Amino acid sequence: MERLETNDYEQTDFEEAIASIEQVYDSLKNYYDFLTNNDFGEQFMEAYDLEKEQIESHLDSVRTIILEYTKSILELIDGHVKWKEIDKNLTNFIWWLSNIMENSNQVNIFTLNFDLMLETILLNTIGPDRFMDFHVKQEHWDLLKADGKEDSDSSYKYRFKPDLANQIYSDRNIKLHHLHGSLSSFKEIKTGKIFKITTEVIIADELSHLCGVLSQSLQRIEPPFAGWRATIGQPLV
Repeated sequence: MERLETNDYEQTDFEEAIASIEQVYDSLKNYYDFLTNNDFGEQFMEAYDLEKEQIESHLDSVRTIILEYTKSILELIDGHVKWKEIDKNLTNFIWWLSNIMENSNQVNIFTLNFDLMLETILLNTIGPDRFMDFHVKQEHWDLLKADGKEDSDSSYKYRFKPDLANQIYSDRNIKLHHLHGSLSSFKEIKTGKIFKITTEVIIADELSHLCGVLSQSLQRIEPPFAGWRATIGQPLV
């Protein structure tokens, strides 16, 4: 918000854009909860002639924007995070990293980037059973229950639980630290909780199903200010 006030906001910055959208939703949701969950809120609505249906329509609109942004990001990374291209263009880096991993007892890989390059390298050089990123498999994500893969690891949400991860994966000596999260991370709109999907889902071109589900959801939603939003010249991504 400080950068918005100083006209220093950069919409094309991924982290800044999605953070600003989520901040709008969180603020509006907190306001809605205040108005609807206690007597003071009801008195406030009555005093200022407010209708909760109006706020609900705006919440739906922001949800739609988040869905649109998520779909755009999924389409951006789907088909672009490929081992063939990484191996071709970063041969020396891969050799250097592999040498460190093979000759060290413990390796902590720290990155501020949110791309999936490191995960892709690790999956293709040492495999999924030798490293961990402090996330633990939790519940199924219905949107990923496609093509008969309901029981595969790829259909689960993975929650950030470092203590539990260290217990479960105590034998894994390579640890990946994503300080800023990654493009495989998602935020549940209703609960605000963060989860990840497996990088294998992304690099195996299995996101088309999820993109299709989001497209269908967006087609069913017509937000109150859809016409106004359509006049914006630049897309979110």
